[in-house]
Amino acid sequence: MKIKLTYYAALLSIASSLTYASTVFAQNTQDATKEVAKDTAVWTKNGAISIDFGTVSVSNWAGGGQNSISMGLLLDGKITRTTKKTIWETYGNLTLGGARVGESPQNLFKKTKDILILGTKYGYRLSPNWSIPVSLDLRTQLLDGYTFKKDINGNEVTDIKNSSFLSSGILSVGAGIEYNYNCTNLTTKKEIVNFNAALLPISQWATIVASKEIADLRVAGKGIYTPNGEQFRAQFGATFRAGLAWNPFESVSFAAKFGAFSPYNDIQRINFTLDPSIILRVNKYITTSFVVNMVYNNDAIINGKQYLLQYQHALNVNFGFKF
Repeated sequence: MKIKLTYYAALLSIASSLTYASTVFAQNTQDATKEVAKDTAVWTKNGAISIDFGTVSVSNWAGGGQNSISMGLLLDGKITRTTKKTIWETYGNLTLGGARVGESPQNLFKKTKDILILGTKYGYRLSPNWSIPVSLDLRTQLLDGYTFKKDINGNEVTDIKNSSFLSSGILSVGAGIEYNYNCTNLTTKKEIVNFNAALLPISQWATIVASKEIADLRVAGKGIYTPNGEQFRAQFGATFRAGLAWNPFESVSFAAKFGAFSPYNDIQRINFTLDPSIILRVNKYITTSFVVNMVYNNDAIINGKQYLLQYQHALNVNFGFKF
């Protein structure tokens, strides 16, 4: 696009030189250069890939304990397209982990972390800090999840499959107004703080259960998702979102994302998600991360109980790289 604009700007300058004096030609060339800079789209990308692994081996250990093995994977990335009037972000995050405690084959290797988040947001700028966004966000898991039991020989076996890709999934779509604030170090030119908050009065929170088998578990009293075993349940209401990224030092970064949804037919029935994290960089390839994921879904029933806060955290030493 930049090449085409430069080409047209050059033609405009030549035409001007045939009509006006050389001083006017110079002025028009300068204006054309400004027009190219104004319309040029800037693409930026950032992300991280990391792997963690841990093992414990016990033999004749008086203090007790069991052999264990664990591993995890983190993929995180964001691509941003910025122009003078628009900003478009597309992002994704995949966190996977698994562990086995005890001797094989008596104990199975089970997943411990499984979160997939995909989203995109397009905003039209009203000013440097204010914009009108339209966003789409999907939260689900990638692998199948099970409950477990032991067979007559004492070996662990899978029992009920209670989750899979898009079973369940939370899809949220919204439009409204957003405030964004950035603070950059004048010396290093690196961003220190990024804060954004958005109110989306036109929103939908949808629960997806793509597997009919998993959706029917709710009717049988064993499922945790939609109240009547629906495979798709949409609610319309208002969403509030906020995000903070803070880099106080080059080796330390903190981030948090919060989202809350309230349906118009029951304004006090609020669902929310909260995902804070902190990363400590040892060097270019080794980091320590502490990540928390919290979900509150009014419709979920877990172990026979409703209105529970779903919580998990992970503390890892990661080997990987950023880009």
